[in-house]
Amino acid sequence: MPSSKTQIILYKLPALLFALAILFLAVTPIPEPPVNVPMSDKIAHFGAFMLLGILAALPLRRGGRPFMWAFLLPSVYGVIIELIQSRVPNRTAEFMDFVADVLGALAAYIIVVIYVKYKYHYLVE
Repeated sequence: MPSSKTQIILYKLPALLFALAILFLAVTPIPEPPVNVPMSDKIAHFGAFMLLGILAALPLRRGGRPFMWAFLLPSVYGVIIELIQSRVPNRTAEFMDFVADVLGALAAYIIVVIYVKYKYHYLVE
């Protein structure tokens, strides 16, 4: 069985790699899409930050802090990403992208709370 330090790294690695993937996509200049699907970028933001929140909360056990890991940290990361995007050519910072990020993180928090409640029979924050 791996040491507890190794387990912590392995549990947190998916969230870190996914956060880096989001950062890479955020700083990569993109051309205009060939087909404009309404709200597709907002749906992508929502899904990405929901997944980031779930991955960030994976290491939690009973009594953890899902609000911080599943909601607060991804939301703050969304602000940082939008600020970075404001400096990238062909990218813009949009308030509605941030709203989609926060709503995705909120969905992650709800999913994590429900999961913890039913898995551990424990009510969290």
